[in-house]
Amino acid sequence: MPTYNRAEYIMRSIQSVLEQTYEKWELIIVDDGSDDETETIIRSLTDKRIHYYKAGRVGIAGRIKNIGISMAEGELIAFLDSDDLWHREKLEKQVKGLREHTEAAFSITGGYNFRTEGVPYEYFYKERTGSKLANIFLSFFQSEDAAMIPSLMMWRDAITKAGLFDETNEFTDVDYLIHISSCFPALVLYEPLLYRRVHAGSHSADNRISASRKGIDIIQKYLANKMLPRAIGRKALFRAYIRSGESYLIEKKKCAAIGNFIKAWQYCPASIIPIKKIGKGIFSKA
Repeated sequence: MPTYNRAEYIMRSIQSVLEQTYEKWELIIVDDGSDDETETIIRSLTDKRIHYYKAGRVGIAGRIKNIGISMAEGELIAFLDSDDLWHREKLEKQVKGLREHTEAAFSITGGYNFRTEGVPYEYFYKERTGSKLANIFLSFFQSEDAAMIPSLMMWRDAITKAGLFDETNEFTDVDYLIHISSCFPALVLYEPLLYRRVHAGSHSADNRISASRKGIDIIQKYLANKMLPRAIGRKALFRAYIRSGESYLIEKKKCAAIGNFIKAWQYCPASIIPIKKIGKGIFSKA
C-alpha cells in the first residue's frame, strides 16, 4: 500500500484488508513522505501483519511500489491504494483462482468507482459475474479490460521474470499491466472486488491531463515496437486523444482540447465524434 498524505482515508483502506476472509496476508505500507497524521494512524494499529516503512519523499509511484515488493515475503503480491477499498473476499477469490488456473501469472478483477462508500456510480465491466483465462494484451488497447493496479494479484516469480515497475515516470500503473499482459496469460474475475474512491485529490487536473498524455505515449510505444497491430493502435489513439481533449476541456483549456480532438479525427476521419467535440470546444466558455 503506497501512501502520501491520505490520513483522511487510509484507516478505512486498512480496515478493508483487516476484514479479508483470507487471513494469511501481510500489509506493507510504504509512506512517500507524508506530513499529515498518516504515521500516527498507522502506528496506533496493533496487528503484527501490518508493517510501516517511511521512504521519505520519493514522488515516483513505481519506486514506492518496488520498495514494497522488495520487503514482501509472500509468493503472491497484490496492491491497494490508500484511499481505495477491497471487497472482503477479494484476496480469497483471487488466491483460489490463481491456484486453480496455473497457466495464469496474474489476476485482475472487476470493480467500481464511488464518491460515497457503498454507492457505485461507474462499474469497470458490464459483466458482474464469471471469469476468463486469456491473453489480454490487446484487450487493454481495445478498452475491453480495465487496467487497475489495485485489482492486481501476481505471482512473485512472474514479477521476477517480467521486471519491476518503471522508476523513471510518474504514471506507471497502466504501462506495467500492459507489459505483464504481453508476457503472461491472465485470469480476469468480473465480480466487483475493488472499490475506487474518487475525490478531489485523486482526480486533480494535473493527474487527469498527465495520465491522458501517458496513455497516448504508451500506445505510440507499442505501435513503434510493432507489438500492436496498426488498426488496433489507430483506434486506441483515436479514443485516447478524445479522452485527452475532454480532460483539457474540463480545465477550460480550449486550444489544447481542440488540438487533441483534431488529432483524434486524423486517426478516424469517418467519425463525426471529433467534429462534435470540436464544436463543443469552440462554443464552450473560456
